[in-house]
Amino acid sequence: MTVVLGRLDAIVALGVAALLRDDRRLRVLECGPADSALEDALQQLEPQVAILGETAEPTIVERLLSIRPQTTILVLAHDPMQEHGMRLLAAGANCVARNASDIDVCAMVHLTAQGKRFFAGANGEWIERSYPMGTERLTKRQREVLGHLVKDEPYAAIAWALHISYRTVQMHVPRILE
Repeated sequence: MTVVLGRLDAIVALGVAALLRDDRRLRVLECGPADSALEDALQQLEPQVAILGETAEPTIVERLLSIRPQTTILVLAHDPMQEHGMRLLAAGANCVARNASDIDVCAMVHLTAQGKRFFAGANGEWIERSYPMGTERLTKRQREVLGHLVKDEPYAAIAWALHISYRTVQMHVPRILE
C-alpha cells in the first residue's frame, strides 16, 4: 500500500516516515509541505493514504479529495479538539493525535486505508463513523451545512452564514443524516 506524507513539519515527517517504513506492507513517500507537491503526488502516485499535518483544514481535505477521491486522508494533529476532528470527518478525513503510540499510528493508517472513519483525540477519545455501502459523498454545500450542524448552530444561523434560505438548510439536513 502506498502512503504519501504531505503538509507535515520536517521533524514530524521524518519520525512518521521512519515509523511507517518499519511496516513492510507500506510504501512511504514524502512529498514535502507544499500543497502543489502533494497534489502532484496524488495525481501521479495514486496513493491509498495521504497523511497530513495539523494545518490541514476541511477545505484542504475537500480539495485533495476532489483531485483523487480514492485516496483516504489521515490528519496527525498535536492536540485535536473534538470540534475540529468532527469537521475533518465531515470533510472526508480521519484525525488522530500525534501523541498516539507507534503501534496505534500504524494501525490507524491501515484502518484509514480500509475506509474506516474515525477521530482519535489526545485524551483517548475515540469516535467512529460508519456509512452505508453504496452511498455517495455529501455535496460541498451539504458538508458546509454539516460543519455548522456539528457546532449545534440553529438552522437560521446556518442559513445566514452560508447565504442560503432557511428552507434550503431544512432540505439538506435529511440528506446529511441519510
